[in-house]
Amino acid sequence: MTDEERAKLRREIEFFYHGFVERVATGRKKPYDQVEPLAQGAVWVGAQAKQNGLVDDLGGLDRAVDLIKEKAKIPASEKVALVTYPPRKTVLDLLLNRSDESVEALIQQRVHSLVGHVPIRSLMHGGILRLMPYTIEVK
Repeated sequence: MTDEERAKLRREIEFFYHGFVERVATGRKKPYDQVEPLAQGAVWVGAQAKQNGLVDDLGGLDRAVDLIKEKAKIPASEKVALVTYPPRKTVLDLLLNRSDESVEALIQQRVHSLVGHVPIRSLMHGGILRLMPYTIEVK
């Protein structure tokens, strides 16, 4: 890297670091100067994070769901479904949502060599079931 590139990278890192610490400070309702010394690239285990005021309580995903259900007045015994948001994108989604037409052409070429001519855009909007609107049952 050139000195100029290194300096630009340093500015970007500092920009993201400052933004992260600012969000933590805002979320914890503490001044930036009080949170920043706790950051410095440090990783805290749960008990240390609680001692430093970075978390309210200790627990995993199950404990978080229990707290949410409690606040939402959902009975503890009621089952809830967790939905990932935004939904995960497949590699195909990521590639096809690019504006680079050569990527689409390359995928089309690879798919064609495997299964014949398949309109690649059809795979994006409805998947393979759009191409085969029936079920296959193997016994």
